[in-house]
Amino acid sequence: MRRFVPAALLALLVALFVGGWSARRSLDLQVSLAALEGLRIWVLDLGWRGPAVFVGLVGFRTFLLLPSALLLVLGGLAFGAL
Repeated sequence: MRRFVPAALLALLVALFVGGWSARRSLDLQVSLAALEGLRIWVLDLGWRGPAVFVGLVGFRTFLLLPSALLLVLGGLAFGAL
């Protein structure tokens, strides 16, 4: 049983990264400051779901391979100081 746990955790971690990579490709998320305006518009176009999607993006940014600085700037631009 002890040998199974590390293998299962490794498989889960790999599955999360592969899922994040495929989600990033399907959503066409770019990692650049030039794409920041497009991401801001995309989040704002979601309406009331925008904040929930933003929290999900920040929560799973590691698996989506997105830098936190880019997403936090996006949050500031999309939702303002409040």
